[in-house]
Amino acid sequence: STNMIANESFLASATIRDNVVASAKAVGYVPSSAKAAQTVATFSFQFTESTFPSGYPSFIELLPGMAFSTGSGRSNYIFNVIEPQTAPISSGGLCTFANTTVYEGTYLTAEFVVNEANFNQKFILDNKGVDTATIRVEVQPIPTEDYTIFYEQANNLVTVGANSNVYWVEEVDEEKYELTFGDGFFGSKLKNGAKINVTYLITQGALANGIVAANNFQFSGRLLTSTGQSINSLCTVQAASNTFGGSSIESVQSVKFRAPRYYSSQNRAVVTSDYETLIRKIYPSVADIYVYGGEELD
Repeated sequence: STNMIANESFLASATIRDNVVASAKAVGYVPSSAKAAQTVATFSFQFTESTFPSGYPSFIELLPGMAFSTGSGRSNYIFNVIEPQTAPISSGGLCTFANTTVYEGTYLTAEFVVNEANFNQKFILDNKGVDTATIRVEVQPIPTEDYTIFYEQANNLVTVGANSNVYWVEEVDEEKYELTFGDGFFGSKLKNGAKINVTYLITQGALANGIVAANNFQFSGRLLTSTGQSINSLCTVQAASNTFGGSSIESVQSVKFRAPRYYSSQNRAVVTSDYETLIRKIYPSVADIYVYGGEELD
């Protein structure tokens, strides 16, 4: 058992995922999360004067969450918008949402309240399969005042100041993710009682790739008018690429291979191996990469 403990303490010899992730963290490497399949869709709604007898509203809002379901013969999937989308209504009642990105997955919410009396308080998203790129965080800094501040995901400390509204994401035990916030030096510090509202997607990864979205998407979203009225209407999908980009969480073998190379590149792009490392970090679903420089071309 002593030998096993020793092996699990080092990145090269560890086999248990939690230990591999912890060792990768020591060199500043965050394993890639699962990635949701996506497509960029253009879709429209044709409203009539009977729906709005007093005149068309100025715009329609598509609320975050479920937007489309697939109606094909294969397994059905849900596609979502992760931020509110708005589109104007023409004088003829046509409302078109152009080039709107939708992501496969289950849209979930989580709420936390900062408790300074709990010195070990953690903000953990209690699900596997989270696509960390879809996480959205809003903080209500004063519980008695009804306003929120949007927090952005931080990538490094260089651009983070004492008042930056940022958070960090890191993988913890059992493929779950923890959010951490600033300490007042790097990132703004949350006050006691502040409410943290989180939305995110858990995804089935590559399983949802390759759906012919333009033919198989059925609208299931929630629409509001500019005056706050909830409405329903038939949706026409004019254009949507086949779904793409879905992938599973980064494997243990991949983390062990890439973490040392990511550390050696130091987030720069100079030699060819740096480019390969950074490209894989941005596009984890690629099967293979071949990188070469101009000095190698005859």
